[in-house]
Parts: sequence; C-alpha cells; structure tokens
Amino acid sequence: MAGIFSLGLGAVHLRIPAIVRYAAAIGADGPGARPLGTIGRGRAAYDLRRQDLIGIAWVMSNAASYVLMSIGVVDLRLALGPPDPMLGPLSGWIAGWWAVRAIGQHALGKRPIDLALAAWFWALAIVHLGWFVGTIR
Repeated sequence: MAGIFSLGLGAVHLRIPAIVRYAAAIGADGPGARPLGTIGRGRAAYDLRRQDLIGIAWVMSNAASYVLMSIGVVDLRLALGPPDPMLGPLSGWIAGWWAVRAIGQHALGKRPIDLALAAWFWALAIVHLGWFVGTIR
C-alpha cells in the first residue's frame, strides 16, 4: 500500500503547481506589479520575479515527484521482491523523508485535514523505520 500511495502521490505532484493555481496566487510581472526584491549580493545578486517563484514551485514539485516515485518503487521492491541488503538503509532514509514531510504538513495549518495528513505521513515514517530496524537486527 505504501508503494502504491507513493507512486500515486508522485504522479499527482507532477501537476501540483497547476492544481493549486500558484500562478494565480502569485500574480504576473509587469507594469504596476510590486517588486519582489533582490536575493544574493554583488555579482551574485538576482532580481526576483514572480515568474521565478512559479518556476521554483514547478522545480520543487517535480523534485518531490521524483523522490515520491522512487520511494514507491523501493516500497514495491521491499514488499514483492527477494531480500536485498541495500533496501534496509534505503528504508531508513525513506523513514526520515516521511518524517520531514509530516513535520512540514504543519506549515499548512491545523485544520482537521492537515492533522490527518500529518498523522498519515508519520505512519509512513514509522512503517519504514520498522523495515529499517528489521533489517539491522
């Protein structure tokens, strides 16, 4: 189940910036648009545009998608394949990733859905931690 969930969530994350309408929330660059400022210093200074923020959202979402789909493949391999000594350390890393995701959910708020999702991500972290501990005994 964890592998199928991860693969599905990874597929959804390919479109998250469009699904949650980041471009509409951030707005467009152009006349009358409030400047967003500059990041960096000296020659490394970079004028930040709204399009940059939209691009960052796509990059981060697609990076998350890649990790989620990779986790799904590892989970399916754990569940269906013969034992592999590399999967123990991977499941430990995945446990940490899901824990970070669970903690990050709280940045979205404390609505019942936020708490339920955080609990789900914590459960995935615990399952993977159990797989990891089972492989090091």
